[in-house]
Amino acid sequence: GMPNHIFDRDTVSGGKIIVRDMGRDGSFTTLDEMERKMIAGDTMVCDAEGPSSIGGIMGGLSSSVKDSTSRVFIEVANWKPERIRHTSTRLGLRTDASQRYEKSLDSHQLERTVLRILELLQESCPDAEVIGSLVSDKVELSPPLVIALSLNRVNSILGTKLNQEEVISILETLEYEVKVDGNIMKVTVPSYRAT
Repeated sequence: GMPNHIFDRDTVSGGKIIVRDMGRDGSFTTLDEMERKMIAGDTMVCDAEGPSSIGGIMGGLSSSVKDSTSRVFIEVANWKPERIRHTSTRLGLRTDASQRYEKSLDSHQLERTVLRILELLQESCPDAEVIGSLVSDKVELSPPLVIALSLNRVNSILGTKLNQEEVISILETLEYEVKVDGNIMKVTVPSYRAT
């Protein structure tokens, strides 16, 4: 559920990518071979020479993976939902990635996602070598959300007559952590359910 982008490594000038705002108005050709009118402030993924991707929306044609690609660069990121929605709407460019990012995704899943991509790449290309390491830049991890919940409140809202053990069992089955403090259940929400 976490979008990603894979660049042709040989097109990444300077050996790394950075996220920055588009400095001034200009055009950018996306993977679908369409020229997009970008404006100052649009979020772009760039290499040393300039934009390679519209952050969270669509990659660029110049850095795309081709039949001749022998090295790749993997990007897994999370984006501010309002920025993605604004740029996507202005460009009239709705992608699977932009729709997911607009709803807010869990930054706690970034590392897991990149490791899964590496696993899939090695399954499909057993001779592939992983060179480099994970680079974490500006990842804002929110603290766990803890909700104080009473049994009376649960039964009042649901119109049920559950006992505390049943409520705890249901929550733990859904991967919530529950600690009991008197009549209050302190429920820690898994990060992937808190976005």
